[in-house]
Amino acid sequence: MGKNKKNKQQQPQNHEKATNKIIKQHDLFLRMNFLYQAAHLYTGTNPETHKLGIFYSSIMKRVASRSVIRMAPEVKQNICPHCSMLLLPGITQTVEHVESKDSHFLKSCDYCGCVRRMDTFEKTSLPWPQRQRLNAKQRRQRREAAQQQQIQQQQSAFATGSS
Repeated sequence: MGKNKKNKQQQPQNHEKATNKIIKQHDLFLRMNFLYQAAHLYTGTNPETHKLGIFYSSIMKRVASRSVIRMAPEVKQNICPHCSMLLLPGITQTVEHVESKDSHFLKSCDYCGCVRRMDTFEKTSLPWPQRQRLNAKQRRQRREAAQQQQIQQQQSAFATGSS
């Protein structure tokens, strides 16, 4: 009986630790969101405050790496990997569309000159969950098409064999 009372008393402590972890992660996401908004504000308003925007975006990258939190791909693609400048088209970034066999965009940072290539596939322009659903839908369609093709081959083999 005494052991059960001790176990019951320990369960809320374990539960509190789990909720503290969730709250800590939530706080870090809020901090990263604030830093991204601050970087966007200082980068977009005045060319003299670009260094402050770089500072905030570099802190955001540091918070994400130290706490092992993944940044959203949309946010990560808008930060220069070399100088940590927030890339805003027309303000701190030059975008060039290259049409070739595989058309793509060349995004170059106006601050450090870093050039990134972004493919223009339909899949990559969608957010990640929608891409996953699209891939699953395409796989299902391919599977159904392969099954239909097998059925048609079997029917044609049966028709040629019976006549």
